[in-house]
Amino acid sequence: MITVKYDTTPPLGHPKITLSLFHKDILKHSVSCLVDSGADCTTLPSSMSPLIYGFDVCKMPESFLKRLGAVLNESECFCGDKINSVKLPLMVGFDKFTFPININWVDNANAMPLLGREDFFDCFKIELDGLRQQVIFYPNLEHIEKQKSKFDFNKINNLIARLKIV
Repeated sequence: MITVKYDTTPPLGHPKITLSLFHKDILKHSVSCLVDSGADCTTLPSSMSPLIYGFDVCKMPESFLKRLGAVLNESECFCGDKINSVKLPLMVGFDKFTFPININWVDNANAMPLLGREDFFDCFKIELDGLRQQVIFYPNLEHIEKQKSKFDFNKINNLIARLKIV
């Protein structure tokens, strides 16, 4: 069981957790994400992706992204605006657990990092306790292990390693 108190920084009264972001088993960055059960998937601004991969995923040619197995989308912001995005798996860490999830990298530097339902919520039973201002995460160890075989990181890492940025 992992208990996380609601954050006291804006937006107030909302649960946030810190996700560690890995590339090739190396910790590249950590980010505070709003736990958002209304978000379909975990969303990060693509301006953060150079810290992980060395390039902005939303600025890469479509042909390269498709070879990586990325999915190109047009995401809808909560305000109704349409934003270009690229969905690509990434190894993340939370507490003592490390596992892959799909990240929806959005082409908006001001996008708030959101922890959404796809992949991450499957790895934990999540209890939102508004009265105590906390979130309790109960790990689903079987699903966390199953999640680790979901993506082909060797293929992704090899293609990224061969990329030459001009």
